[in-house]
Amino acid sequence: MSFQERVLEPATGAYERVLASLNNGIAAGENPALIVQPRNHDELQDALHLALQQELQISVCSGSHSALCSLSGTLMLDLSAGLNKITCHGDLVTVQAGASMGAVLEMLTPLGRMLPVGTSLTPGFGLLTMGGIGHLSRSLGLTLDHIEAIRGITANGQSIEIKADHSDQELWMMLRGASVFLAVITEVTLKTDTRRKLHVIRHLCPVEQLPELINNAESLPEQGSCSMILGFSSDQRKAQILTYAVAAIENQRTLMEFQRKPGGCSEIVAGQEELPEFEFPSHGGVVPPLEPPNPNRYQRIKTRVYSISVPRGVGQSISEVLTHLISSAPNRQCRIDLQHVGGVVNAVDLDSSAYRGRQAEWSIVVTAIFGPNDPSAGKSAIQWAEDCFAALAQLANHYYIVQRHPESPTYHLELELAYGPILSALRRRQQSFDPHGMLAPMLS
Repeated sequence: MSFQERVLEPATGAYERVLASLNNGIAAGENPALIVQPRNHDELQDALHLALQQELQISVCSGSHSALCSLSGTLMLDLSAGLNKITCHGDLVTVQAGASMGAVLEMLTPLGRMLPVGTSLTPGFGLLTMGGIGHLSRSLGLTLDHIEAIRGITANGQSIEIKADHSDQELWMMLRGASVFLAVITEVTLKTDTRRKLHVIRHLCPVEQLPELINNAESLPEQGSCSMILGFSSDQRKAQILTYAVAAIENQRTLMEFQRKPGGCSEIVAGQEELPEFEFPSHGGVVPPLEPPNPNRYQRIKTRVYSISVPRGVGQSISEVLTHLISSAPNRQCRIDLQHVGGVVNAVDLDSSAYRGRQAEWSIVVTAIFGPNDPSAGKSAIQWAEDCFAALAQLANHYYIVQRHPESPTYHLELELAYGPILSALRRRQQSFDPHGMLAPMLS
């Protein structure tokens, strides 16, 4: 198949199938000017040249969880179709940009290896290159902390191949945590860990217990973690908390406080890829299957997501804010996740990467969910998410910018919280690597 056959135009079946397959409902409803599915380095360079010729900005799709992976009027790079190869060599794995984190774990499992990834298996390089917070972050670090080498192409067509010992240490730092503003990353090599059995304990608790639960979680050693969800289970009208405590089987004693609580669901799984979904369970601890997405891409469920990080020791203040916010949610689908960070993540040098959340204990993910056919309900859900961001920003010490909102008047605050003292240098790099402003969205 020639490069031209990899260029999909609007109103064609292949173009519609790509957009209908996206995980993010907002992205699925966008209308890129073109979709290109490159299979190799040369075709990606051809795609960038085509975008420059036609004066199109670029949107990049890997795992398709970001609302920005498909933008109307852009040239959308669908990396999942042709750049999804995974190669294992010893304790290293080389991953192309279209592979999901679940596919990486699947390849590593028979080799007795694994990587710490997020709380879901379907995200791609957005998670990997911007951070990667998951149930094993406290004991094994962020996903990006395992990167050994990065390969990609800048918007002006310059090839990048860089390792930890590269002479340009500033660029090495920026590509791990801010690469979306600088280049299209095509491949990374990561150091893997030994696969191990995991003990997971889940409980449903009343929201009134949130201060106690946060305190219990913060008392855990780095070998254990306890993330939470504030939201609404299918059979309850009142908001609840799901606690989700995880430790490797050899460290399961660190979860003793959670084992003592009655009424929980305790499991031992063979590996990270077998952990139960980070969702509210029904009776018996089983998470109900998600409904399949609407085949009409314009009729998909939509989300507005903010990810705000806070330090340890503010449990009482955070509990009061979060309890109020979840009680004011505009519908029962909205949720607030507390992803437990800290541990070894805090021990890594703050200037080692562009991820600046090393001093955070929690990444608080606010997700407003709304349907496609009720503008009033959508407006209320978005306003709720923005109110959550405003309330939590007062306590924040970082913003996890894997979710970002260039159209929002608070975007400048997201950037300042995310990058702080390196923001000026990052802007200079972006101007050098992307002089035509092709990567969307631009830093403002």
